[in-house]
Amino acid sequence: MLRDKLKSFLASDMLMVKEALCNTFNYTVCTEINGAILLDMFKLIIRGFVCKFKYVVDVGTGSGKFIRSLVNVCKNSSQFIIGVDIDCERLYKAKDPLNEYLVDLVCSDASRSPFRNGSADLITMFLTLHEVEEDIVDSIILEAKRVLKKDSLLLFIDKYLFKASKPSEEVSLMTEEAYHKAMEYAEGIKLWGLREPKEYIGKFTQHGFKVILKKDVRGKHINGETFIKSWGRDTVRLANAIGDESRRNEVMSLVSKIRELGVKHGYGPVRLILLILKS
Repeated sequence: MLRDKLKSFLASDMLMVKEALCNTFNYTVCTEINGAILLDMFKLIIRGFVCKFKYVVDVGTGSGKFIRSLVNVCKNSSQFIIGVDIDCERLYKAKDPLNEYLVDLVCSDASRSPFRNGSADLITMFLTLHEVEEDIVDSIILEAKRVLKKDSLLLFIDKYLFKASKPSEEVSLMTEEAYHKAMEYAEGIKLWGLREPKEYIGKFTQHGFKVILKKDVRGKHINGETFIKSWGRDTVRLANAIGDESRRNEVMSLVSKIRELGVKHGYGPVRLILLILKS
């Protein structure tokens, strides 16, 4: 029953959003491609879905971009969102733009959150799990299950590992590889990294979640000039902090290859997996 309601809701909203985009913004591509939702359409659908829940916990909030998108679209005066992240500095920067909304930001390890059992209607994880330490992935998922109300939902969206078919897609994968290697070599932190969709699903089902909906999402291609201007600062900063010369050279060689391919071919489109899971 729940699965059917969700599919019906998303199908009807997709038609509505597609018509609105095509008629209002004159989008040249207003359909699904190879079974994947186009990113602009996907954003509106997901925001509309999240707006229907009263108590929402966002895990891995970071700078608050995802929450800002939600509150700007939802304009739901009764919805209460709590953003959780272990990086207190990033949360502090995210605070001011959200002051006028029913949003709290909590600096906490997502594997040991301060929330009561069964207190959330919905948990969101947007580009979170591939950026957390490998040894706490299971704890984060278990903690989400504890905080969710019985039979409530978790919305999971993350980049996934795939076989690149063109150089720009290879660039999107190499940027993740370079950053994660730099993080491990410089600070000794091994992140979980990109995984195949079946691995993400396996982690959740292992801990008692049931998949209600699964969908691929495609982002936009970013041209070479824009990509080169915007990418690499954090990766290079970490690379320069690597003490071992051979490892530092390994990362910088990868950075050089990314720049070479990126300026010629651009970046992406990135591929993401969307899961709606029942606790």
